[in-house]
Amino acid sequence: MGRRYYQADPVSDPLAPLPAPSWDPANDLGTVWVDDGATVTITPGYYSGGIAIRNGTLNVMSGIYIVDGEGFVRSTLESPPRG
Repeated sequence: MGRRYYQADPVSDPLAPLPAPSWDPANDLGTVWVDDGATVTITPGYYSGGIAIRNGTLNVMSGIYIVDGEGFVRSTLESPPRG
């Protein structure tokens, strides 16, 4: 785990001057799970269910990603049920 700093002076948001990204929820790319040693490449877009990696490689193409749900998770927990 990285270092934690307590009672540090606040810093301004370096992205604050940028406009919020535009996105269309109709173009939802869902959830990405990377598991079982798989290698997965994802493209920019809206991921409503989040992106999770456990025992695999995630290649991320350059661009803007909007990640909802659980956000971006690196986990050692079990994968979701396979259906």
